[in-house]
Amino acid sequence: MIKRVMILDKLSEQIVAEYPIELVGDDIKEDFFAEAWDHAVDDGLVDEFNRSNYYMQFVEENIL
Repeated sequence: MIKRVMILDKLSEQIVAEYPIELVGDDIKEDFFAEAWDHAVDDGLVDEFNRSNYYMQFVEENIL
């Protein structure tokens, strides 16, 4: 299953990153968020030691 995860800065509420995350099995929301966080850290887009400064949410797909 692929879900898009958005990481936002809590203070500015601006989008920091967005990643399509594919996990296999019975993964929970936190698994998707952890994977997205790891990508953002690797890309240098977030402060690795201040995860509490950010929040994550799934990107809702608009189906017309």
